[in-house]
Amino acid sequence: MESSSFKYDVAFSFLQKDEELAITLSQQLSTRLTTFVYSEKQAELAGRDGEITFNHVLASEARLVIVLFRPGWGETKWTRIEQTAIRNRGYQEGYEFVLFVVLDESASIPEWIPKHQIWYNFNRFGIDGISASIENKLATMGVDTREPCLEEKAAGLNRQLIGARTRKEFLESDKAIPVAHGQATIVYDRIWKAAENISKQNAELRCELTRELSAVCIRLWGFRLFVHWDVKYMNSLNDSSFHIWLSERNRDPFAFDTQYHYIERYEFDFSMSLSDDYGWRNRSLNDRFYSSTELADFALRLLFDHVGSFRLNQLRL
Repeated sequence: MESSSFKYDVAFSFLQKDEELAITLSQQLSTRLTTFVYSEKQAELAGRDGEITFNHVLASEARLVIVLFRPGWGETKWTRIEQTAIRNRGYQEGYEFVLFVVLDESASIPEWIPKHQIWYNFNRFGIDGISASIENKLATMGVDTREPCLEEKAAGLNRQLIGARTRKEFLESDKAIPVAHGQATIVYDRIWKAAENISKQNAELRCELTRELSAVCIRLWGFRLFVHWDVKYMNSLNDSSFHIWLSERNRDPFAFDTQYHYIERYEFDFSMSLSDDYGWRNRSLNDRFYSSTELADFALRLLFDHVGSFRLNQLRL
């Protein structure tokens, strides 16, 4: 395919949870390259058929496709469509047009990927390393990846600053308070329903559940998961945080103290992603953005990982 026939230099394929990473990479590259992230193009693509759009972009309009890969990619509605487009194009012209960035080191490489295909480990290279790898790959494909001029840099920085200021102003306003409460409720509901379902379906994992207006507590095999949206003020989110605390009961049969002691504690701030989605951040976890559903799953995994290790060790012969 001729160089001039490509509409985009780079297109990203990813699971929803990795949208912010895709946007960050796109913004780093967009001062000197044309990039495609679906959520950034919604106004441009309004009214168009999503399946046709994805197929067209990945199959013919993008010079290079970046797959942000983790378990589950290729299994959701949209990534399944994207995977099909990539495989069809690979069958026709080989897989030199695609780069895979592994976000989860436990991920298994799909069998249909050629063995010589290069994979990049995100935990090893980071955002800057991946951006450099993308530019190097494009340079070998004949794309000018020159350093942007001062005007281009200024325009890109201006866009980032406007977006950051807009999000900051909203989060510091009283308009954010009911939104944050609503997102906290999503976390509670998700935790409650998931724990109930797990208890009903698994005899070894029957949880003791209690819920208050702004907290949920789960007890299981001597562990206690407590989640709480702590709001300090009526008209501001300043100093407010979402707590996730995991504690374990003292198991010494000869000890007088049978109280719980904390083994993991996290505090999350209500936040917004670069794509203006609502969610939560924790600076000790690399400032990663969590949707409310992802935050609930994070909390439940803490509990079940510790319960699993404890019980399996008990039952080991």
